[in-house]
Amino acid sequence: FLQRFDVSTCCCFTNFLIVIKKDDAFPTELDDDDHTLAYYGICDGTEILMNEVDIEAKQREEARIAKEHEQRLAKQEREARALQELKKSDARARSVAIEKAVQRPAA
Repeated sequence: FLQRFDVSTCCCFTNFLIVIKKDDAFPTELDDDDHTLAYYGICDGTEILMNEVDIEAKQREEARIAKEHEQRLAKQEREARALQELKKSDARARSVAIEKAVQRPAA
């Protein structure tokens, strides 16, 4: 049916809405391009909503989200390594302090 509207199926997804009560109608997805509009029961008075999706914009957005995710992971890994180094440093300092206390003669 999208051929009738000169729209590429890779650039949009389609819903149809039967206009009986404008405030009360829910869209139903037309998910099979092999069927005609009559197959879906679309007749006069039916409003067809075509939501065009910009594929390139969608890919750019997905790439941006992936990049932000990678940056967050890298930051968390740096912070975790810094925290581990701090804990190791603290453990070494305590170990040295204990050794000094043990080596000090009792007065």
